[in-house]
Amino acid sequence: MRTFNSFLACITSALFIYHSLSMSLFLMGMLPFSPIRKQLGWVLLALMLVHGVISLLLMIRTGGRYSYVKENFGVHLQRILGILAVCLLPLHLGAFGHFDPTLGKYVITTPTAGMFLIQSLFTLVYVIHFMISTPKIMVSAGIITDERRKKGFFIGGTLFGLAVGVLAISAFGIYCF
Repeated sequence: MRTFNSFLACITSALFIYHSLSMSLFLMGMLPFSPIRKQLGWVLLALMLVHGVISLLLMIRTGGRYSYVKENFGVHLQRILGILAVCLLPLHLGAFGHFDPTLGKYVITTPTAGMFLIQSLFTLVYVIHFMISTPKIMVSAGIITDERRKKGFFIGGTLFGLAVGVLAISAFGIYCF
């Protein structure tokens, strides 16, 4: 089940990156509204929920195996961020607007500073979760066997995650202000 969840996390990560980049460009006015992007967002939501349920089941199944907080800080932080991300998810859905079939177009919600802060927090939580998870996914997939390569993937995931996060938060800022 852990390998399937890692595979699911890889697919979810790829969709998350696409969703973040394409919706950031949409919010900055560089791409028009696309129902396909909206539908992919719903697919992403479904995959994230399945990933979250499987992760919870795995967490329950392992019991107290990761009870040493100091040695397993990354595991605990990954779990906390995953739970926090699920809590912030309802605030993200529909935050920017909705498609009005009577008008035949996407209606943008009036942006606020509070919305900017919540969406920025949402993005940071997911980016940090992604940065922590990337090396672990690579280990589960058998791509990483050496501890030095694990650190390299962490650094690479961190830089890429930060780039996506900065773009998304910049798009929120352009949209809100």
